[in-house]
Amino acid sequence: MYLTVRMMLVSMLLLIPTLRSDAQEIDLTSRHDSYVRCPTASNTIGQGSDIFTGRSEFQCVARCSQSEDCSGVTVCPEGEPDTVTCEMRNDMSLGQCLPYPAQCHLITRDTKKTTELECEHGGVVQGNTCVCPSPYVGPTCQRYMRDCGEGQEAGHSMAQGVYSIQPQGVSTPFKVKCDGAVTYVFSRVASSTAVPWSSMSWNDAKHGLGDDLSVLNAASNPENFFIGLIKLRQIVSQAEYRNHIFFAYDGWSKYGMPNYNNFTLGPESSDFQLSYRDFNIINGNAADNGLDANNPIVFCTTDHDPNGCAGTKGAPGWYGTGCNGYSVFADPPSWPVGGIVQQTNVFVIDLQRHSDFYDD
Repeated sequence: MYLTVRMMLVSMLLLIPTLRSDAQEIDLTSRHDSYVRCPTASNTIGQGSDIFTGRSEFQCVARCSQSEDCSGVTVCPEGEPDTVTCEMRNDMSLGQCLPYPAQCHLITRDTKKTTELECEHGGVVQGNTCVCPSPYVGPTCQRYMRDCGEGQEAGHSMAQGVYSIQPQGVSTPFKVKCDGAVTYVFSRVASSTAVPWSSMSWNDAKHGLGDDLSVLNAASNPENFFIGLIKLRQIVSQAEYRNHIFFAYDGWSKYGMPNYNNFTLGPESSDFQLSYRDFNIINGNAADNGLDANNPIVFCTTDHDPNGCAGTKGAPGWYGTGCNGYSVFADPPSWPVGGIVQQTNVFVIDLQRHSDFYDD
């Protein structure tokens, strides 16, 4: 039941735009080496071979690269943020730039960059591009995806399971649970007693606890794990992310879905201080802001308790100076809904990227 509910809710969430508007400049050379942006023009050209709605220039280019007939793509921003119309073209020669609407971008394959293509990590040359196996991405499949969303953008199916990612600036890849573009960082079924959440040490908090994701694969479905503060910070430091919490309560009959937008963590020297831009709920699933309102909000455990709140509350978690708020690591886990504290049946925390990567 839990998995069915999660899959339905994730499907709804993925309808929300997740990438930066293409009205802004993007350097396509770092996205796909066999494409170039044409100079600004002002007139329209012939009908494209396929028109579809996407979230970014990169998604348009990825779709074009999968078709041997596509010689370029016109990208036009829509009225809604983070939404573009992609018009695949088959009416130009490689490297040819033709007129197009002034508000749009025309991206064409570059003949200078399409020769002697060699794919890495088992990638296969198809036309003038590499088709990469999961979890690899890039023009030649040269690197791991940085989060689950990048895997989906690259055309991987990203069915629910465990995959390797390598966030920007991180030397060694590690595994996370994915479902489409969603990157899971914490999952807990309250009825399970296999993981000692409430007695978690500072070392466990930093490096993770619960199901060992490193030995799992795309066919796995772990339900009790925390990836750890270090890996969590590595992910959220590379782009803007929404921290989305899902919990079920009242015998699985009700659901809460609080969101913390532009969720960030400070370094270990700040006790992984938490900050976010704003709080809201999704799809009318009521939930209160369960975090302490008194800054700084830092992570505490009984053996590393900078403000004494882990001892006061009897559970590790993020607490402010007032030792208020609720922790997903408490026994039993609970969260306020409409001012009433509800004991939860399951807690899941995932990340959804809402910008391009900062180095792109």
